[in-house]
Order: sequence, then C-alpha cells, then structure tokens
Amino acid sequence: MQNDDNGISLDYTLGDINFDNSIDVFDITLLVDIILHRFEPTALQCYVADIRQDGNINVLDVLTLVSTVINN
Repeated sequence: MQNDDNGISLDYTLGDINFDNSIDVFDITLLVDIILHRFEPTALQCYVADIRQDGNINVLDVLTLVSTVINN
C-alpha cells in the first residue's frame, strides 16, 4: 500500500496491471497491448507496468512479468 500526493492510500502490486490482485496471463496480455499502443493505460497502470522501475515500459518488463507468472 502506498500513499499518493493527496494522501490517498493505493493498494497495488507491480505487474498487476488490471488490479485483480493476481499476477497472471491477463496482465501479460495487457502489458503487450500497452507496448503495442493498443491500450491506453492510466498513470497508475503505467507505474505498475514498469516492473523493472527503470522509467520505460518495454519487452524487458514483459520478460520479467512472464518469469514471475511462470515461477509462481
């Protein structure tokens, strides 16, 4: 849980792009859609989609997310 600039508590997990409290193939699909510009994410979705937290949403985030799904 994190607090935003307005003091509102936000509950999120990096990689849970659809906020269903599960990191799964649906998040992978959504991440690919974001990268291919087929889905316009919210600011919070952009934040949790940048799994590597390097300021870029790219194939390396997809690989990290796939690895997370496979290993869980």
